[in-house]
Amino acid sequence: MSRLALLGYIFRVDSSEKDLIVVTGAAGFIGGALSNLLSKNYRVRGIDNLSTGDWSRCNDSIERIEADISQSNHESLEGLFEGSKYIFHLAAVKLHNHSNNWDSINRSNIEGTRRVFEAASAANVRKVIFTSSLYAYGSMGLKTMNEEDPLKPFNFYGLSKAYGEKALTIHGNNTGLDFAIARLFFIYGPHQFAHGGYKSVIMKNIENALCGRPLEINGDGNQSLDYVYISDCVQILSDLAESSFSGTINVSSGQATKVNEIISILSEISGVEKISHQKRDWTHDTCRFGSPKLREELLGIRQLTTMREGLENTWEWAKNGISR
Repeated sequence: MSRLALLGYIFRVDSSEKDLIVVTGAAGFIGGALSNLLSKNYRVRGIDNLSTGDWSRCNDSIERIEADISQSNHESLEGLFEGSKYIFHLAAVKLHNHSNNWDSINRSNIEGTRRVFEAASAANVRKVIFTSSLYAYGSMGLKTMNEEDPLKPFNFYGLSKAYGEKALTIHGNNTGLDFAIARLFFIYGPHQFAHGGYKSVIMKNIENALCGRPLEINGDGNQSLDYVYISDCVQILSDLAESSFSGTINVSSGQATKVNEIISILSEISGVEKISHQKRDWTHDTCRFGSPKLREELLGIRQLTTMREGLENTWEWAKNGISR
């Protein structure tokens, strides 16, 4: 009897010869899109505790395991990872989530992440792909963030991501576990629900437009962010797994888009002309963007989705009903 059966998990029988991939945080915004993409060529086992995730993001072919990595012991995780080619570790307590305090971050992003890496090597997984964040850098601009920059996180979330990077590097070097680290910048697109936790500038203003409220700009609107559309992000993650690269890359566009530009496009596509100017917040005078040069050297130059096309796609999805 397999370890999975001993643990009491029940899966659909799949007689195909497709390799198994495991995605933690599979019911999340990025995890769901990644799982759907991977399911075209792999069997995908998704793990999520559903604290902020929603299985509606995933197609019916995804094996859905409701489990909390921070509460799972080594044997349970090793059983879930058994037979998998790659593990994409996305599960984390997110920035500005309502439960974003040190205790929850420590349990999930530090202790849970360490257990994932240890169980992955015990299960003889070929490669682990860990999603880090620009918050590991800690930079607020104006300098372009490069992979060789020192990490100086300024909040617990960034600290936990920096820990995950270092822990995976040490563990991989000590055990021979192959790995890659992706520092994600600002990912956006359909299925990025506006409800609960932190609302991005894009989703907050799409929600405002749908509800007949003015679009909002904090401060002068000149704060700039590096946005990557969701389909581009998950394709890069998939390509990273398939590559021979071991190390860290930015998942970034290399372009800083001002909030004013985003609001202008959203105003055009939504028809909402009224704009409400709010007092400036902690993002005032910031310019956060990352160099894509290393990614392009390793994975090839790809034409990323333009800001207008990405916003139009997200708006069309939202008009049809945000499902949460």
